[in-house]
This record gives sequence, structure tokens and C-alpha cells, in this order.
Amino acid sequence: MREVIQQRVLGAVRFVDVASRALVDRPLVVTSDNLRFLRNRRGLQVIVAAAAPPRLAEHESAWPDPPATPTAGSERFEARVVDPSGRYLPRSLSIDLPRAPDPEDQGSLFEPLEIELFPSPSAPIEVGWAVIRASVYREGSSPRAGLPFALLLVVDRHGEVLARGVADQRGEALVAVPGIPVTTWSEEPSASVTRTTLDVEVLAYYDPAGYDERTGKVPDPANLELRRDVLSSNESDPVQLSLASGREKPARIALTVTS
Repeated sequence: MREVIQQRVLGAVRFVDVASRALVDRPLVVTSDNLRFLRNRRGLQVIVAAAAPPRLAEHESAWPDPPATPTAGSERFEARVVDPSGRYLPRSLSIDLPRAPDPEDQGSLFEPLEIELFPSPSAPIEVGWAVIRASVYREGSSPRAGLPFALLLVVDRHGEVLARGVADQRGEALVAVPGIPVTTWSEEPSASVTRTTLDVEVLAYYDPAGYDERTGKVPDPANLELRRDVLSSNESDPVQLSLASGREKPARIALTVTS
């Protein structure tokens, strides 16, 4: 006797390392007040149920065609991910459901949502990466009061974002910048093969409402980046650094915080 069990999942999340873009294939704890996750053999966190709103329950059991309502991406859910090993910092994330049923559509049910994880200051780094060890703290505080879960952006002289980082609970951050070449090659007879450097600016953004130590609330870095125009920042006086492959540079960033 054969029993057939069918279940329509609501989507999946792929967690990737922000610098290498590699899948973070380690045990992660993903929680949500309204979503239930199940890790599959591919290392994806599959969304198998949604507690609210009730109308999404029809998507869990509809086979093979999903209901027409609610429309794709019209319901937003919040979740939180924690790496028990401490290699990656905890973060919040937003998931818009239901996912589009057509594989050709953007935000398709068949394409996992990709979420970046940010390394903690103690995380290992790859050989050849340029690394920034940053401290983000409140301007004028003595002793220095670190700003937890501040967002850091590393931009080149054209304003292009080269790397992202997030500070931990103490305001300390590790930002890895891969891809800086070790040597430069030229067809000019007088040119030399030398170690190359890249001039960058380091920008920090802080939301005083983003972290709550009592409840364990942590911000969503993607949301911070979208709202950076209204956050406390050092955009008027960015930190200037010259980076090189395989080298570490410190950065001290003081922010005037407005609540």
C-alpha cells in the first residue's frame, strides 16, 4: 500500500556570506512569530507554514494551482536568524508572501530568497581579502560608547558600494573587501608589477531604535541601507582609507546620534 503526501511550501530562504556570496551551510536558528521554517538537505530554510493571515493557509494545501488571492508579495512577514557558533551576526529579515507561482516571474516560488549574513569580528577571513576593522561609537562619549548593529558601506571614488558590514553589540565590525588585485599588469615597457591599492571611503549608519538588548531585537541591514538618508551617519566626513589585498586597516568612526 502506497501513501502519497503532498504539500505546497510557501518559499525558501538561502543565506549567503556577504563577502564571498557562498551558501552558509551551517545550522542556523531561524524564528518568526508567524512563519515556520524547515531546513532541507540543500541547506535552504524552507517556509512550510504561515500562521497569519489565515488566507495564506489556502496556499499551503492548494494543489496544483495556487489561489489567486492574496496577490503575490502582498503580505509581509518578519523573521530573525541567529548563528549559534557566533561566526555570523544575528539579523532580522523581511519576507513578502505569497511568492509568485510562475517560475519566470521575479520573486518566484521556485527561486529562494537570498539573504546576506554578516561576519562577526572574530570570524575567519579568506587569504587575499582586504579587511577593515572598524569601531563605530557615539561622538563625544567618554569612555567611547559603541553603536550596536551600525551598518557600514565601503564605496569607491565613484560612489559604488564595494562591501558591506555590520557592527556587533559593542560597535565593532569586520568588513571584508574581496577582489582587490595583488599585482597590476601593463603593456608599457617602463611599467612595473607592483602591489596595487584602492582608495575608498567608509560610511556608517545607525538607527537608535534598531537594537533592543532587553528583547533581543536586531535590525534588518537591508532596511537600514534603504533608509540611510534619514539615519545618523558620517556622510559629511567619511573615513578615507587605502586598501590592499591581504592587508588589514583600522577605522574609527564617530557618529552624532539623533533620536
